[in-house]
Amino acid sequence: MKLHKELATRALQIAVKSSKPGAGFLAATLLTGLTGKLYFTLSNNSKAIANHEVCSGLHFICINCRAIDLKLDAAQESSPFAGVQRKVSLRIPHCIGEKLLKDIAQFNSYEDANRAVRELLKTHQFAPHVTWHRLALRASKTLQKEGLVSAQLYGSQTDTSYSADDMAVIKEKHQAIISRWIDAPELTVLHEEPIENHSEYWGTQGLLKHAELKQVLNYSQSTINNAQLDYAKAPSFHTRIALHNAHALRTSLIWHLATASRPLIDKAVRASDIDWNYQCASLPNKSRLDTRVIPLCSTAISALSEYERWCESLTGTMAKLVTDSLNAKVPLFGLFNFKGLSVTYTPLVPKVSASIYFQGVKAPSNWSRKTTIDYLWPYFHDSPAFDAFIDHNKAQASVSEMKEIADVIDSWLIKLME
Repeated sequence: MKLHKELATRALQIAVKSSKPGAGFLAATLLTGLTGKLYFTLSNNSKAIANHEVCSGLHFICINCRAIDLKLDAAQESSPFAGVQRKVSLRIPHCIGEKLLKDIAQFNSYEDANRAVRELLKTHQFAPHVTWHRLALRASKTLQKEGLVSAQLYGSQTDTSYSADDMAVIKEKHQAIISRWIDAPELTVLHEEPIENHSEYWGTQGLLKHAELKQVLNYSQSTINNAQLDYAKAPSFHTRIALHNAHALRTSLIWHLATASRPLIDKAVRASDIDWNYQCASLPNKSRLDTRVIPLCSTAISALSEYERWCESLTGTMAKLVTDSLNAKVPLFGLFNFKGLSVTYTPLVPKVSASIYFQGVKAPSNWSRKTTIDYLWPYFHDSPAFDAFIDHNKAQASVSEMKEIADVIDSWLIKLME
């Protein structure tokens, strides 16, 4: 049974006016949509995921990032990856902050705090099914519908590892929403918190900056253009290899962004995984031996078709080199490298391409998957089809149910390549 928004609103009004134990916890969770357990659950830095802080007389709910610290150095502006903070602070009214401070000092466990909140709700004739946890979930749904969409706040543990939020946007939206909710004069936030520039992020590491992603896509195309000029000036086996590698590098990049596929080597995409008739692809699932079939966006289909035509146009020794990839004996995308008198083939996974695009910069092996999922999450965060597309939570969906996701990816890629 789902709770109505009115129940959460009434509970907030009661918590604001009550001086009983548990009122601070109840009010704070309803204003943030964070469940009570997060105040007693440790994050990766051994701090409670949600806690209370006072700064210059102002009260804040501090939320520590649940994503694992990858120890990436993205602090410099020159880094291609977005710099992220490990916590964000959301402003709450003074009187609620004071009550929360008392509750945190009084209760040492979630069970004790939950009993106090349950007693408070019971005193005001809330039905037994109206629990603290369910009220918090109802509040989070309401906040999301009003625009506060954040994987770090409301996503699963898995979601937090693939997303980062613009801290200024999160604070600004939260401040605007709770200002509309709170109409009691004693609760009004008289002095709005200054909102910093939209440049600091909070969440997971390893997300490529938007401008950098555009640059990488442009670079991959210019690499093809330059290789074509080099081959035209001095046709040789070496310049032909360089031209092939440039085609493979760009198509592989578009493939990984369009599919959010994992950086697998043994199970990297092969020609037989692509269904040209239905414009979809079969990808391996992580925790199961089976596969999932996802739709391919038009941009990916065009890039794959162009790459296939390129490979099929090759003759002589080059044609022999690409035969195994076209016949699905080896991964579809790879780099040919000279090793003495022989030529080796290295499957193109994001870790390999990162060494080319971000020379000297440490990058997570799944940087392309992270970047795509982060972009898609605000659009499809509550969609089982999205979980199926990226193979999360063992979700399943048909190709037609996932078609909208492919369309959004297509629009995204087209804008990036403009």
